Amino acid sequence: MAQIIKRQNGYSVREFYMYKGKKKSKNQGGFKTKKEAQNYAVELDHKKLNHELIAETEDSFADYFIDWFKNYKEPKLAYATALRYLNTHHEIIKYFGNRRMKDITYDDYQKVINEYAKTHALGTVKKFHSQSHTAVKAAVRRDLLKKDFTIGAELSGLAGKDEELKYLEIEDMHKLLNYCSKNIRLDKVSKVMIVTALYTGMRLAEVGGLTWDCVDFKNHKITINKTYDYLKGGGFKPTKNKSSNRTIDINIELVTILKQLHSIQGEYFLAHGIKNLNNYVFLNNRQNIISSNGAKHELKHLSDLLKIKAVTFHALRHTHASFLIAKGVWVFPYITFLSA
Repeated sequence: MAQIIKRQNGYSVREFYMYKGKKKSKNQGGFKTKKEAQNYAVELDHKKLNHELIAETEDSFADYFIDWFKNYKEPKLAYATALRYLNTHHEIIKYFGNRRMKDITYDDYQKVINEYAKTHALGTVKKFHSQSHTAVKAAVRRDLLKKDFTIGAELSGLAGKDEELKYLEIEDMHKLLNYCSKNIRLDKVSKVMIVTALYTGMRLAEVGGLTWDCVDFKNHKITINKTYDYLKGGGFKPTKNKSSNRTIDINIELVTILKQLHSIQGEYFLAHGIKNLNNYVFLNNRQNIISSNGAKHELKHLSDLLKIKAVTFHALRHTHASFLIAKGVWVFPYITFLSA
């Protein structure tokens, strides 16, 4: 049973328990009345009975964060979102090293936020803080930590990217389409991926996970019902959410290009005894799906070559939406979907 101790200014509660073969105690003071202390004592007794009382974790912030991410976040996250958590983990390692969570103070965390804000946009600082705060709050809730050292942090940062950097202008889009649509090659399958994203608004993971059985050449349609698992280096994952499962119309230009790729891929694989076991559309001559970094570098190379604005692969999705609006297509019922 938990002990209730009378103090000069109120009551405190102490519970003894065993943790990893060692006797530990949990202490909590500040109760103004005996009744409050008794209620808390009952709560501690319940936790002890259910083996929920544990000592503060000895883990570093970095080790705890990655374990929390893998257990509670990774299974349900889309690839792009999971990457943001992994980036946060990288930054935690950079700024906190191997420091134990329980040794980090409010001031320590604020100093890191201030330093991080010197070289990052406010939006990026907010994402770093939000993910760190959620992880630390979970540690407190699980009795792994006494205090949430992220509470009350003041956030700052540099001005964010200009909105126009998030999509291509129509002229630049046509330059990119024209270049990538010519001379279809299996060793440059990334160019066809770019064309597909521009014509459909598909996410990178959706493009990477596209299979030939989901391309309807006859009716000019593509069915999106899975994604490529970039995080685990291959295989399929579900789409970001239920509404991401969809069948979309595609134009004759994309149909023609995909037919060319299908023919080139089939002939090459047959000649070299290669089996496309997963039926991937964008499997290249080295039997790989281009990585996210590969897509990034290819876009950077093309932007330099064509002298157009440098954008991310995800910006192709925004470009698709902008193009539809420019053409007078009514996209507002699903504009939120397109921007996600």
